[in-house]
Formats: sequence, structure tokens, C-alpha cells
Amino acid sequence: MAGKEPKTPDFEEKKEKFLESMAKSKQEKKGPMPPLYFMGLLLALGLMIGAAAVTFYLNPASVPQQPSDRNEMQDANSALDYRTVSIIMVYSEACKTCAKTNTWEDVFRVRKIPYTLESAEAGSERGKELVQRYGLDRTPTAIIDASKIEFYPATKNSFENAAKIGAVQKKQGYYLAPEINLDEKEGAFLPTYFLNPVLGYCDINSTRPKIVQFDDYYTESYVDARERMYNFAKDFSQYLEWKYSFAQSASADDNSIYANIYLTCAGNQGKYLDLEGIFTGYYCNNVAKGDPSVLTDVEIRGCKAISEHYGKPLSQGLLDVSVDKTTGIDRNAFYACYGGAQALFSEASKSATSLGIRRTGTFLVDCMVTSDLDTLPETICGLHPEIPPCRQAPANADTNSASGTK
Repeated sequence: MAGKEPKTPDFEEKKEKFLESMAKSKQEKKGPMPPLYFMGLLLALGLMIGAAAVTFYLNPASVPQQPSDRNEMQDANSALDYRTVSIIMVYSEACKTCAKTNTWEDVFRVRKIPYTLESAEAGSERGKELVQRYGLDRTPTAIIDASKIEFYPATKNSFENAAKIGAVQKKQGYYLAPEINLDEKEGAFLPTYFLNPVLGYCDINSTRPKIVQFDDYYTESYVDARERMYNFAKDFSQYLEWKYSFAQSASADDNSIYANIYLTCAGNQGKYLDLEGIFTGYYCNNVAKGDPSVLTDVEIRGCKAISEHYGKPLSQGLLDVSVDKTTGIDRNAFYACYGGAQALFSEASKSATSLGIRRTGTFLVDCMVTSDLDTLPETICGLHPEIPPCRQAPANADTNSASGTK
């Protein structure tokens, strides 16, 4: 559910201005990390557009017929051994929602590049050997023979560009390529499983389910998913530790950035949903007859149509009023957190990059596996079948009412 809004030409200037404004008291000012959306765009342009062009823009008569399954393709490769690419796919049975392959295999299929595939479960002897040899920290990861990629200049260029932005690594003559998850189509999220808990976000000693939401409050995708998020929250939130991290994509002005950092600081106190609901009461308020302190189903579903605020970030004044209205929040701790906004802003970008998160609306569950909103109940229940919502069939987020979630 990544935000698809294009950046304005002065996007980076505005973010730079924000960072400088937060660091006026310091002698050295640091610019922001490249925004998440831009990094994903680079990879998308360098890798996937070329593949898509083969599928959609070549005359179908000029494209060889693809074998009906992977075994046929590999049999057909026998005459091309000298330029057949060897791929080892390391996956984990510990992740119930993960695939046993990843998007990189699709690149070879679409481009009709001959390849062989060996699968290795991370906990097997073969898998452990590969994890140790190449320093793998997540699955599914493709280990791809770089020497054979030399036969395919366009694909080699794609891999080299991906390596430059950290989407893949090149080690010991192989490309190490974890899931890139650039497909923004709903229902197409491809999880990543980390072989060890990601440090810095979770109290690994806590037995409660933990989620970190990487998102941007002002993206259209966030607004569209809000009702489903509230329905999920109604069933699950009381059993979770729920934090928020600003996955920078479309928010380009100071007030947009402030709101996302406010949500981060509220999440550190377990108050993300509380503050988010108050923000939304203002942001989606029905100007004709609405009360900002009461968020209705109509406002949630029709935010884009009935609110005069939609598309206009909340002012600093409204953000502060919202904090004052948040029950149980420690204002001193909140503003102490916000005082480190520059560090929070930069750290959010670095964390998303290191975790390979390139689309908004991504959740990190128990600091071990990624999920999107649609698969979040399944992911949590796979790890925590003992919590009450998981002892019954998860509610269908599309049919439940959003009322009463705030």
C-alpha cells in the first residue's frame, strides 16, 4: 500500500529545510537521508520496468512461449548450460506467511533468462551452511551466480544499480538478493522473515505481540486503509504493543513531517491509535455538520469527499491541541521525544532502508516478520495463537463496522 503521490520538485529542499529548522541550536546541520519513496523508485525503474516492458510492450508473436512450469524451463535450459544462471533460494519454514521464492526469480522468468533453482530451508544443514557462509539475515533470499549474469548486460545493470542502493549485496561472486516487494497491488504483499529479532524496536523479553507500522499519515493509501485499520484495531489493539515509524514518501512540508513524528512519539507511549484518532477527527471532519471531537463512520469512509481539510496538513496548533486531548499521554515525555525530531526523522529512513521496507503500510511483527494490513491478523495469529482474537476466526475487516474504535 505504498504512497503513489509524485514528489514536487522542491521535495528534498523542503525536507532539508525541516532538518535545518530542527537543528538551529547545533553548529553542524545534517541533511535528510534519501526518502523511502525515491529509493524504491530507483529500484523499480532500474529493475522492474525493464521486465514489465518485455511482458507488455513487445509484440507477443516475437516473444518465445514460456514453458508451462519451472521444471520444463530448467529442462529447456540444458542446451544453454554455459550461460544458465544458478540460483539458490534460502527460505524459512518458521514463517508461515512467507513464500519459498521471491520476486527475483520472477525477473528471470519474465526476461526469459535460463536458470536453475536450488531451494534450501534456513534451518537445514544446507541452509545453515549458506546462512553462515554468506552472512544471511533474512529470508527468502536468492543467492545468484554473478558470473553468469555477465551474459545479460541489461540484467547485470539492474543488479548493479540495486546493489548501489543496498537492495542487494554482492559477496564472494554472488548477488545476495532478499525480497524487494515493490508490487503495490493490493493483496500482493510478500513478507520477509528475519532470522534474528531486529533490535531497536521491540522489547524482546515482552510476551505481548509487537507491531511497528511503517507509514505516512498523509498518503492516499493510508486514508483508504483507515477503516480496515480501525477494524483490525478493534479486535487486536488491546493485546498489542503498537508503535509507529514515519516511512517517508509523500509528506513534503513541515506540518506533514511534524504530524508523522508526533505519531511516532505517541506510539512510544502506547498512544499511537489515540492520537491518530484525534488527528483524524480534525482531518476528516464533515465541515457541514461535523464535530471534530467525534469521528464518525461517514467521515472515515468519505474523508476525501466531505472534508475541507483533506490534502491540507494539520497546523502545528491543531497538532498540539490533539496532544492535549489525548487521554493518559505523558506530555513531558512526549515533548522530550519530539525534541529529538531530527534524529527520529533520520533514523526512520535508515531503519526502513536496512529492513528493506520500500512501501508504506508495512508492519514489522515481533521484530521478526513483515506484513501488510490485509495479512496482519494471519501473521499475528501464526505467532500468537493464544490471544483471544486468534482463538476464533479473524474478523473480516471489510465487513465490520469501524464505529467505536476511537
